Amino acid sequence: MNVAQGIQGVSVIGSFLVMVDLFPSFTSSIMGIDNTICQCSGALAPLLTGVLLDRAGCPKGGATGADESCVAAWYMVFYIAAAIYLVATLVFLALTQCDSAYGRLKAS
Repeated sequence: MNVAQGIQGVSVIGSFLVMVDLFPSFTSSIMGIDNTICQCSGALAPLLTGVLLDRAGCPKGGATGADESCVAAWYMVFYIAAAIYLVATLVFLALTQCDSAYGRLKAS
């Protein structure tokens, strides 16, 4: 768990720096939009997890004695999270260019 949190910290710092590099004049607005989207997904994740676990018939409240269907449901939760990270990374890599001056204001 500590290693995962450390890796996430490194990736978050990198995403903030990319926003500064791509949009130096609009960094605060872009970061606000980005943070809003991220917080919405953070609010939806527990709901989706609950739906998946309910459909698998898992006991509520973290009760012990989970059967194979509960384990499979938890695997599905983590597979969905991994797929979201992978798709977002691929979209970012496909669409990001750093050689344009789009985010720079022109001096007048």
